[in-house]
Amino acid sequence: MFVLKPSLDRGVRGCGEGRLRSRGCGVGRAVRVFEMRFRLGVLGLIILGLLLCHPEKVLAQSLELTQAFQQGQALIKKERYSDAIPFLKKAFDLGVQEFGPDHMTVANLLDRLALPYFKQGRFAAAVPLIKRSLVIKENGLGKNHLTVAQGIFDLALL
Repeated sequence: MFVLKPSLDRGVRGCGEGRLRSRGCGVGRAVRVFEMRFRLGVLGLIILGLLLCHPEKVLAQSLELTQAFQQGQALIKKERYSDAIPFLKKAFDLGVQEFGPDHMTVANLLDRLALPYFKQGRFAAAVPLIKRSLVIKENGLGKNHLTVAQGIFDLALL
């Protein structure tokens, strides 16, 4: 076994022969730290591999939902609101299937779906979506949460 002598190891204080492992210093401690970092590195590589090879199993939502949402958002940025609505409806439907009707993700998808209606001046279509989103947020976060207040403000704008 390799043993460090205190005179040779400036970073180890009070670690003489026979006390190396009991005090948790010197080579014994260095080996434990290395093993811990190695395990974390291996775990990180496993997660990275899963993410790259099977993103649908690692991500919170399906790839189909993500793509529909991103296409809708891209069309909103181009101010093509009529074209964005079918993609955002699809994302909303997939969100309800994956997360359930009372999940915060569904509330956020409802907000995004109401946006093109709002931009087009179709307030009668936007108001029920914002109201439903607000109910989900109130149930999940409570009436005094800042996100709920923002939802009330959005509803007041309509």
